[in-house]
Amino acid sequence: MSYLFAIASATALFAFGLTSGQDASQNSTPTVRQVHKLPPRHFEERPPVSFELAPSEKLPGRALVTNLHQEALTAFALQVEPESGSQKPPKIEVFDALARVGMFTTIPRGLTFIIGIPHIVGKPIPEAKIAAAIWEDGSTFGPAEILDNIFQARRVTLSAYDLVISILQTGMEKNWTVSQCVDALEKEKTALPTLSEPPRVPMPAQPNSTIFVAETALRSNTQSARPQIAISSVLTVLKETRDKLARTLPEGPQDAPDARSAN
Repeated sequence: MSYLFAIASATALFAFGLTSGQDASQNSTPTVRQVHKLPPRHFEERPPVSFELAPSEKLPGRALVTNLHQEALTAFALQVEPESGSQKPPKIEVFDALARVGMFTTIPRGLTFIIGIPHIVGKPIPEAKIAAAIWEDGSTFGPAEILDNIFQARRVTLSAYDLVISILQTGMEKNWTVSQCVDALEKEKTALPTLSEPPRVPMPAQPNSTIFVAETALRSNTQSARPQIAISSVLTVLKETRDKLARTLPEGPQDAPDARSAN
């Protein structure tokens, strides 16, 4: 079995990498399923994604999420039930590779993503299930409330990409140094909202993570003798990622909110 390793806690998830026991070159011949792709659909029940608890000594809350769809799994929502006797509603945790929330790569067909279900040490692992999912071709599973929240977060992320791209394009036009581009990006970071308690469905992503990605890429080229080439390279990657994200959004009149006012 192939695994995409990660450990999730109530506040963070750390991705460690991807391993596979199959050489991709051994499966270079296109299959009928690959040549004739099925149209996207909404699964009312029995979605092509499996979820099972697989506790280990070091990770009692270990669980496996395996993509069974022909297209890569780009996002899923995990519903975690409250502990026995609690009056709190179930908690929804969203993992979205395209909005950089919880996981940072999509899950291809047949691969397994390993997560840790948040729990209190010494107490039973709470019940959990996949409440919603989105695949690369636009297929979906789950209630509109959760799916709309995931797409809204993607729209905010898309707006953040537009903001970052606009700043770097200005830098190219005005012959800024890499440091000047980083400073301009830093000024666009937003303050995170203060909440009395976590919402049942997570709030849309803030633009800070997208800005951070751009800053990190630029800082690795701070000493470059040819800053315009370094900035252009970062711009190319950002545009490609932005366009891929835009293609995943459902058609409709909704526009991406301004990243400056996302919070």
